Amino acid sequence: MKEVKDTPKIKDFEEQIEKKQRSRLGKMWKLAKQQKVTKTIQLQNSSIEYYYNLILTEVKIYLGSQHPIVFERDYREDNSENSFAMHSFITPNIYLHLMCDLNFHYWIEYDFHDCWIEDRVRTRIAKLFEFSQQARHRPLQPNCFEYHKSVLTKQDPQYIYTL
Repeated sequence: MKEVKDTPKIKDFEEQIEKKQRSRLGKMWKLAKQQKVTKTIQLQNSSIEYYYNLILTEVKIYLGSQHPIVFERDYREDNSENSFAMHSFITPNIYLHLMCDLNFHYWIEYDFHDCWIEDRVRTRIAKLFEFSQQARHRPLQPNCFEYHKSVLTKQDPQYIYTL
């Protein structure tokens, strides 16, 4: 029996199928903007995104003098990952992630590992999200430091830089 080898055409076809399957659900944040969600959800999402960016900017200022290796990626227009991811910022000491869930609500996940600004960032998150459950501590396994190392080995180098 003749052996069938992967031809470029077959590989291209398989890649197209895989892309189509990944993008079938679409990015949740886009669907949230297209759907007839309530004005309250729209305002809440806008506020959460604004606060996330505010916290992110402050974290970058605080960590800037330490010059950590950072993984940062904007997933808003990127269907290579899941449909929920919007943005990730990961250092050996801090993890910040902005997402949009199936109910079109934005939320933030965060974690720390031996982070000298942890109290400052936790206090900021607590103040900004005092009446909301949209910011959640998500302990990474085994910890933020090891998670960061793993991310650096698996992700595209174009999203990795020194702060």
